[in-house]
Amino acid sequence: MNSHPSSRRAFTLIEVMVVVAIIGLIMALGAPSLYKMMKREGMRKAVDELEQVCRAARGRAILSGQTVTLEFRPMERSFQIVGGASVPVAVAQDGFEAPPSVAQPTGGQLSGGTLPEGITFEMLDINLLSFRESDFARIRFFPNGTCDECRLVIVGPNDDWRGIELENTTGVPTVVTDVNVMRDWGGL
Repeated sequence: MNSHPSSRRAFTLIEVMVVVAIIGLIMALGAPSLYKMMKREGMRKAVDELEQVCRAARGRAILSGQTVTLEFRPMERSFQIVGGASVPVAVAQDGFEAPPSVAQPTGGQLSGGTLPEGITFEMLDINLLSFRESDFARIRFFPNGTCDECRLVIVGPNDDWRGIELENTTGVPTVVTDVNVMRDWGGL
C-alpha cells in the first residue's frame, strides 16, 4: 500500500474566476472591432451596393435578352435599375413552360439604393460625358454582356475615395482604390 495520502492538484475557485474575468475583458475589448468588421456601413457599404447593382443589371440584361438601364440621380445620391423586363418564362423543347424557379433569377439581388450620409458622387462619367451635376444619368447594359463605358468616383468623410469602372466590352465592375488612377481618369 501507498504510505502517502493521495494528493490531487486542482484549480481553486479564485484561479478559475480570474481566468474567466480575463477572457471577458478580452471579449469586451474586441467586440466593437468585430461589430464594425461584420456590419457594412459607410464607404464599404456604398461600394458593395454599387458593385452589386451593376452586376445585377448586367445579369438581368443577359438573362432577359433585353437592354436594362441603371439610373443614377447624382444630386439625390441614389441609383436603381429601371426598365428591362423581368426574365421571360423559359419554354422547353416540348412546348411546355418551365417552372418559375427555373426561369427566374435567384432572389436577393440588389436593384437600387442610396449612398450613405456623408458620401457623394465626385465623378460620374458615362461614355466620356460628365453627369456629376445632372438630374439623372443612365448606363445601359446589353443582352450580350456589354454596357456603356462608365467611371464613377465616390468620396466620403476623411477624404476616403473609391472608384468603380465599368469596362464596356465586359460590363463587369472593377473597384479602384488608388487615388492617382482616379485622377488619371480626369474630371477630378
